Amino acid sequence: MHTENGIIKLRRSAEGLYYYKPKHKTGTIMVQTVEEKMSFIPDHQVSRSKRARELLYALGWPSIVDLKQVIKINSIKNSPVTTENINLAKKVYGPDVAFL
Repeated sequence: MHTENGIIKLRRSAEGLYYYKPKHKTGTIMVQTVEEKMSFIPDHQVSRSKRARELLYALGWPSIVDLKQVIKINSIKNSPVTTENINLAKKVYGPDVAFL
């Protein structure tokens, strides 16, 4: 992995996952939790992003592009979920593990 401090070599675990274990503690946190992301947006947008995520699950995990298309062509009549809600859910929750 190329960083501004040089190249970091990732190791492969027995399970086949790659990881990096720093030799010394740094002041940098590399992971941001969903709760932290939600703390930066208003409550009404949190509920809208949750609703978009629930729709994603209810439809069997389509891609984000496909879900937006379903909303744009109004395949689900009077759906309260908008493409902006889908974008917000992606920003808050990140990519869905089931889709990956």
